[in-house]
Amino acid sequence: MPEPKKRNYLQRVLIIASGLAFLSLMIIPLVGLVWKSPEATQPTNNPNAAANGDLKTLQAEAQGYEQVLKREPENLRALQGVIDTKLKMGDYQGAIPHLEKLSQMYPDNPQVLQPLAQAYAMTKNVAGVTKVKGQLEKMLVQNPDDPRILQAVAQMRLVVNDLTGGIEIMERLAKIYPQDEKLKQAIAMLKQEQNKQISPDMLQPIPTPTK
Repeated sequence: MPEPKKRNYLQRVLIIASGLAFLSLMIIPLVGLVWKSPEATQPTNNPNAAANGDLKTLQAEAQGYEQVLKREPENLRALQGVIDTKLKMGDYQGAIPHLEKLSQMYPDNPQVLQPLAQAYAMTKNVAGVTKVKGQLEKMLVQNPDDPRILQAVAQMRLVVNDLTGGIEIMERLAKIYPQDEKLKQAIAMLKQEQNKQISPDMLQPIPTPTK
């Protein structure tokens, strides 16, 4: 299979994987603090920018939180605030360092690892995804019906090109949320990609980097 065709196939899968971050079922509670709903943080048509007026306000808010963090690096509310504003702006790359810091503070909390995994997925950061993949997969074994963990694991599997594994997790989600039309559409799109005449190597998961 020519390399351009394989690359286009992977790009389509990654687009679907990124879209999973905005499924209507998604919620992101955070270590007991008040966290705005995904509807409030979801960008509209452009995932990388808010409206001009809102963008300036959000940038000012983010800078304010970052100033607080310079003085008080462990300030949870400032950390939450800067993450929230960067996600509203669609600045997933900018949110990652703060999410990573939070995950270091709460390494076994799936409610912290889940948004970090999703930020990695949104930026197509395979190396970052593999950092948390093992932890969340283990948590999924312990909590097989947790929709937040299921959704994060599905995204990660798709980002590393494990199309079959991603669909399997999404179908488990569909049993929990049978009325979620976005989820049904995502599954249908992935199955269409899976059923196309493509070479077997295109369906092989990307190997996890070794240290």
